Amino acid sequence: VVHQGKVLIRPMGRGGLTPGFPFIWFSKASHYSWLMQYGPTIAAGQLTQVQDAMAAQDAIIASYMANPGNYTKNLYILDGATGQEAMVVPHWTSQTMNGAPTPPCVDRDGNLVVPVTFVRSGWGRLSLSQGRIIDLLYDHRNSRGDPMGSDDRPAGTGNIDENLNVTCAGNLILAMHTQEGNASYTGAFDLDARRWTRIAAGHRSEEMSTNTQGGGGNPASIADGMIYHISWNELIARTAQ
Repeated sequence: VVHQGKVLIRPMGRGGLTPGFPFIWFSKASHYSWLMQYGPTIAAGQLTQVQDAMAAQDAIIASYMANPGNYTKNLYILDGATGQEAMVVPHWTSQTMNGAPTPPCVDRDGNLVVPVTFVRSGWGRLSLSQGRIIDLLYDHRNSRGDPMGSDDRPAGTGNIDENLNVTCAGNLILAMHTQEGNASYTGAFDLDARRWTRIAAGHRSEEMSTNTQGGGGNPASIADGMIYHISWNELIARTAQ
């Protein structure tokens, strides 16, 4: 992805500059308390007001700068003119299982949509100008679309080791699982409504399926009001409605 004079490359990764956001909250009461305390603020698009989330990002960058050799990156941001590394940002090795991960997509506001591990594996919006995740795609509802309750799985999140692919299109962000309907959340996040809508599995057969998830994944392609995506080795065409 080439954006704002930068070239972003996300190769197969072995690690990441992972800030200490609470993770796997359903097994630790304090993490669930964190989500219930800050969830409405995050859902309103105000992650930058959650001081510990922003401080965690500052801390991991400071730690990297002090000891770069302690970290393995899987997101490189290069200067488009020189090819030299331009900056280092917080990033996570997640939403990937086999093969090369999908690169970020550029949303309508010029932010990059990237994997973020918070309570589970989900999506965030990275500002290159700020060098930080400034928003999480979270609506404080569970995967069924109901208000969050104890031990619920948040909409738009899933397992860290699943191949998910992201496409930006107007006010929508499409997150498509390589194995639609299996183990993780396929859906669309509306930036206007700040709400996830689940997309049902579209494959007709699992005859060609394996659990390698295709050795990678492909972002959905959009043309003439149609959305195209490969799942379970089938090409699926959907209307934008």
